[in-house]
Amino acid sequence: WCRRVRRDASGGTGSRAQQQLGASAARGPAEEEEWASAAGEPSVLDVMAARGLRATSEVVETSSVLEALRVLTERRVGSALSTRDERVSGVFTARDLLRFLSEECGEEEGSASRALSAPVSRVATAAEKILWCSPSDGLTRVRMVMRALGVRNLPVVCAGAVVGMLTAKDVADFSLERASEPRLLGGKDAFLRATHGRSGLASATVADAETRKTLLGQIRRRQSELEPPKTKRLELRLGSYALPNPFKRRDGTVATRRRDFGAEESSDDPELSEDAHFVLDGGYVGVFDGVGSWRKVGVDPRRYPRTLAAYCAEEIADRWRDARRPPKPQDVLSAAWRRLQADRVPGSTTACLVTLDDDLDSLNYANLGDAGLVVLRDVESTRARSGTTSAPRDRAHPKALVLVAPQQLRDFNLPFQLGWTNTHAAAAAFETPQHAVVASFPVHPGDLVLVATDGLFDNLAVDDLVRFVAHFETHHPLTDNHHLANLAQALAEHARHLSLDEHTDSPFARLAKENDIMWSGGMPDDVTVVAMRVVRRPEPH
Repeated sequence: WCRRVRRDASGGTGSRAQQQLGASAARGPAEEEEWASAAGEPSVLDVMAARGLRATSEVVETSSVLEALRVLTERRVGSALSTRDERVSGVFTARDLLRFLSEECGEEEGSASRALSAPVSRVATAAEKILWCSPSDGLTRVRMVMRALGVRNLPVVCAGAVVGMLTAKDVADFSLERASEPRLLGGKDAFLRATHGRSGLASATVADAETRKTLLGQIRRRQSELEPPKTKRLELRLGSYALPNPFKRRDGTVATRRRDFGAEESSDDPELSEDAHFVLDGGYVGVFDGVGSWRKVGVDPRRYPRTLAAYCAEEIADRWRDARRPPKPQDVLSAAWRRLQADRVPGSTTACLVTLDDDLDSLNYANLGDAGLVVLRDVESTRARSGTTSAPRDRAHPKALVLVAPQQLRDFNLPFQLGWTNTHAAAAAFETPQHAVVASFPVHPGDLVLVATDGLFDNLAVDDLVRFVAHFETHHPLTDNHHLANLAQALAEHARHLSLDEHTDSPFARLAKENDIMWSGGMPDDVTVVAMRVVRRPEPH
């Protein structure tokens, strides 16, 4: 995917250096071969050979939304290409059409008719933003892309032309067929055995609260069978710390190096940072990374992320007041974003919202862009997952890395962004909260959760982060908000120290060189860190 608003190194948000997906577009032939044939993995070509080539459906971009719906319905497909002068101009899916109709069809008379007659070009994702796959791509890469971006359809491109469409169903069916005997999948007997007793909803009703409660109890009993019993009531202790780019001047401009900045001390006023964040009692956190290059067109890049953060905090307070469980992060982000768009505030930002659902003992998050979210677990815990990439498991490094949340990039150093501008063409280029990665991850008492902008992860590799936290905890018990704030400060200051090292390549520099961009040393940037510890909630007296 290609980014429309490029973030420059002097003030914008960069990529997380460990993000491999965003870098894949710039891989060379040897690296593409690594993706395609590692360990003899099946490729897209194998899927097409087994399942057939799923031909694309085309709709001229001036056709109406209604005509596009008819094409998808008549051909029984979930996506199609929009074309202009026999060239691909975009891709749209049934989900895109439904979302468009939902947004455009209001109570106003005639709104439904206008929506159905709108050109499909208003719905389609522009061709330059579309992610695609090659026949040689391995299925692991395809699954990574579909999971990270939440898409079910990928155009298959060969020799510069779209030759077909690969769907999530194709991949799933192919995998099932490889793992099962043909006689168990085909023929009348297989069909009848698969569908017996599962056909028809004529007598079904919508489940009531009691039925749902019963099922939830069964789910929890099964979870207890699969792993040791765990505390059902958890809470978060947390602390945060923020630093601006060390070379940021009082007027908001940024020097590219120490020589240009001058002899004075590095900037340390967080009010100069284009990052924004909030931390709410009860364990709800938001981290936002604004785009510094807006300053070049006379826009304060701090306003958009700060206003979005404030609106998110207000939405959480309003929705949580009478609710037993915290509101879903994506719902909060969507409501706050709609308010901000209505205010017509120019600017853009990444966004990451995180909260704890103590009913399910899980961490819920919505992440749009390249903010980092990781979970560390004591390796002594019997719940530490085996096979997870982490620092060596020994006494010096008693932490295991059990979660690295997916991030989203259009290209190197070009993350997904929410934003608004009064230029229609540019405004259409931003993402919406619907593009965020939304997930839930089970947590246990003692887990350490870190959420940070890319100013941390562009300068500190994940394995080094694990070792740093383990060493810090040997001297400072991370049991309360004060010590967690100290950890956040230590991480932010360590990232700044590394960003000023001109001789040791940072994760950002290494990834830049993989993308044929000459960059050495660290990556000075704003940095915000929120550190959270999952603890057992005290028993009421």
